[in-house]
Amino acid sequence: IKWLSFQFILSIYIVLAIGADDVFVFVDAWKQSFYAGPDVNRNLATRMSWVYRRAGLAMLITSLTTCAAFLATAASSWQVPDLQLFGIFTAFVIFIDYVLVMTFLTAIMVLYHNHFEMKPGLCCACCGTADTQQGCSVSLMTTAPCSWLVGLTTRSSHGI
Repeated sequence: IKWLSFQFILSIYIVLAIGADDVFVFVDAWKQSFYAGPDVNRNLATRMSWVYRRAGLAMLITSLTTCAAFLATAASSWQVPDLQLFGIFTAFVIFIDYVLVMTFLTAIMVLYHNHFEMKPGLCCACCGTADTQQGCSVSLMTTAPCSWLVGLTTRSSHGI
């Protein structure tokens, strides 16, 4: 690399903000899918498909409009090479961010689902009362500060 403009470094902060927003949208859709009913939670593939449709479209629209804005910056600033290259570079970085969120974060959510979500011993982890030997006991679930959460997820999983 013979030349690197200061604006390229600023694009890192821009993409971190957009990537964090994408992660929030994706994880929120994942959490909502838990309460969407038995049709959505039939298996992991249908749940992930529901999350992709719900979060993927929202993230695609926001990423494409942001890419278009930076490409418009590049097209309109043809007299200032630094600004033109910044627009092109940032548009590509945002596109790559979208691709990584839709692939890498999906893989992380599958690992989370398979190894951590609703597993014995972790249900009271938010309260600090989980028993590592036997998992959560009924008395701990009813007296813990987060018992409303445990009861809510139990009722939802049974279709109540």
